Amino acid sequence: TNWLYNAFVQLGYHTSSAFSFDLKLARGMRAPTLKEAYALYLYNQVDGYDYVGNPAIRTEKSFNGELNFSYKRKNFDAVIRGFSYFFQDYIAGFVQPGLMPMTIGANGVKQFGNIPSAYIAGASLLFNWNLTPKVSFSSNTTWQSGKDKNENYLPMISPLKSINTLRYSANHWHFFAEAVSAATQNKVSSFYGETRTPGFFIMNAGID
Repeated sequence: TNWLYNAFVQLGYHTSSAFSFDLKLARGMRAPTLKEAYALYLYNQVDGYDYVGNPAIRTEKSFNGELNFSYKRKNFDAVIRGFSYFFQDYIAGFVQPGLMPMTIGANGVKQFGNIPSAYIAGASLLFNWNLTPKVSFSSNTTWQSGKDKNENYLPMISPLKSINTLRYSANHWHFFAEAVSAATQNKVSSFYGETRTPGFFIMNAGID
């Protein structure tokens, strides 16, 4: 019963052997998932709420644009990406004060519904650097923010986050060390039942 259509166009221009840029424009539609339509007190560990579905929820629609600037050399490549999404009938969870949670310790109950209009904008920086034939370093840093038509910050939006990985390969062995960090998320709205979350820093290491 959901008729969806998606359209996409991409324009690319290479200024030289090293530099290039791409412009992408798209129109997208997304039907509600089974969870969003029919959930019955499903607990979400991310925000600590039980969720209830909404069979009357409408299809989510969006216009989005993306602009990429790329630089590539023999041992190094980088991409700076800017993006924005403009939504109609954005699907999100709304706090229901009159409903009691079924999960012990849950913060409350949310029901899925539509936000008439909303936007998300952000940027990212990605690069890979082959320091030697055996050693490489990669980095992925992303920032994004979103608001609804009433200037409430959208729920479930990540803060500034960076993943930086150093790899070493020799004699069929691969070693890596990775740092994952995120900034404090202050851009939250009590309207969607969210509270401030602190930043974090995690170190990972592995061999295979």
